[in-house]
Amino acid sequence: MYLNLLPRWASVFGGLKLGRKSANKPPLVSDNSESVELDEYFHTAQELGLSRYKAEEIFNQTLRKARRRSELSMSDGIFRAYCTIHLHAYH
Repeated sequence: MYLNLLPRWASVFGGLKLGRKSANKPPLVSDNSESVELDEYFHTAQELGLSRYKAEEIFNQTLRKARRRSELSMSDGIFRAYCTIHLHAYH
């Protein structure tokens, strides 16, 4: 049911390259658009039946992996976590 939202998220995140790709760790939320994306992520996780704790755990794990490799922007990290919550909900 919520997988139909995935293309919208993919297009939104594909156009945003807001995060820094340096060795410095970016703050959890660096601007307003990322804050909105993060709010939508937690709202979607709740709709899918995941607890706030589990959604935060998935997001933090995804962000840690991205920071370790310094390869993803914040928006990309949110998108990966969004995909992961769908996997948890449907499998």
